[in-house]
Amino acid sequence: MKNDFKLDYDWKELKNIYEERALKISKSTQSKQSRLSRKHEVIIKVIDKYFTDCSMILDAGCGTGPYTAHLAKRQNNKVYAIDISFEIIKQTKIRIKNENNQDESNMVNANLEKLPFKNEAFEGIVCSQVIEHLLKDMDGFDELQRVLKKDGLMVFSTDNKRNYISRILAIPVNIYKKIIKYKGEEWEYYHGEYNIEDLSEILKQKGFSIKEEFTFRVANPISSKNVKIADILTEIVEKILIKLPIIKNYGDIVVFVCKKN
Repeated sequence: MKNDFKLDYDWKELKNIYEERALKISKSTQSKQSRLSRKHEVIIKVIDKYFTDCSMILDAGCGTGPYTAHLAKRQNNKVYAIDISFEIIKQTKIRIKNENNQDESNMVNANLEKLPFKNEAFEGIVCSQVIEHLLKDMDGFDELQRVLKKDGLMVFSTDNKRNYISRILAIPVNIYKKIIKYKGEEWEYYHGEYNIEDLSEILKQKGFSIKEEFTFRVANPISSKNVKIADILTEIVEKILIKLPIIKNYGDIVVFVCKKN
């Protein structure tokens, strides 16, 4: 991952990076998709827990559309979705049509740093694994606050800078990779880093109150479609370790449920 992007930039440069990445994502292995699906399941449970009275909802940075598709199935929801990648938008439209047997017309190719919506347009926002990829992340926070109605809810997640459990589990595999001189494919895109305390402070400064916060997921360092036992063991480790008070803030992903003041 490269973090040497200029902050004074043409956002279309960033868009081009994610257009290329979108094509690569569509070729991801089944094992990676399995790990991602576990992440999506957790976020969807949080969405269903809190978005009981939200009708106008924005999926801000929809990716391949797991949350957009889920929300579109719910009655009385009007769901809008944005992503910086036009290719991703195309993939998500196909997913919505296949899963929901309906066309999804409320999808916009846009940048989270400058959303094409009026003030206080939405009662609920999902912004999952997006903010860390913005070059101007504070602009992203400002836009999320701007388009959310007063007392509206946001389900927000990003990667955890302090994902110590996964780092420790990965040590033997990383040593082995160095020995055999393994070179995996590198994603060349900006990736910011946050810990749970920093994010809590940022969200409060931007006009949100925190209703719930937690971390989850432990990465499987040897994930493979041919090593199913590794996935099972990792899931057991995750369920046990992540609940221990001393390490509960050190999962891979940080989740916040916020209310706009």
